Amino acid sequence: MSVKLSQRSFIRKQTLEFDDSKLNIAWKSFGNRDEMDIPFENILPNKFGVFKNSLLLFIISGFFYLLSLGLLYERFNGDNIEEYAEIFWTLVATVFLVIGIVTMENYWRINLSNNNSIKIIKKSPNKDEVNIFIQKLFEKRDEYLMNNYGFINPNISYENQLNNIVWLRKMKVLDHNGFQAKKNELENIFSISSKKIGF
Repeated sequence: MSVKLSQRSFIRKQTLEFDDSKLNIAWKSFGNRDEMDIPFENILPNKFGVFKNSLLLFIISGFFYLLSLGLLYERFNGDNIEEYAEIFWTLVATVFLVIGIVTMENYWRINLSNNNSIKIIKKSPNKDEVNIFIQKLFEKRDEYLMNNYGFINPNISYENQLNNIVWLRKMKVLDHNGFQAKKNELENIFSISSKKIGF
């Protein structure tokens, strides 16, 4: 069963969907389309809030708005101002303001093991739906990793299985107590196996 989230911002439209083993992301931006599958093994366990804005654009916009107000004031005081000058600078200020608003970003970043990251818009379609999707994504990821790398098998080498549970601990699939329990289970199985083989 898959879980799907559709998102839209001023410059980006994307769909995120995960099944039992991977996350699929498809997005469209400025007419370009791309898609990728991300195995759960590559999804790191934390999310980070990111807010980006172009402060310089807002400063430039504010400057031109002030300039247009100054020109309007001088025109009312009878100064010889070029015709439509204040309208022109108001339009320029508005263009910078719109660009600043359109390029603002507020999203969750989830890092991947290959130094890339997933960008999930915080409030599209709404905050609650996004948070629920991310929670379910991490739950499904943890379930998959535990089922595939956390099962203790006496037919697989001790070292490989120890590496697996250490990795699960780093990926926050296992907490400290869960890690110790798996390690104890692993050591017990191999100590029993060694006694049977040796004697």
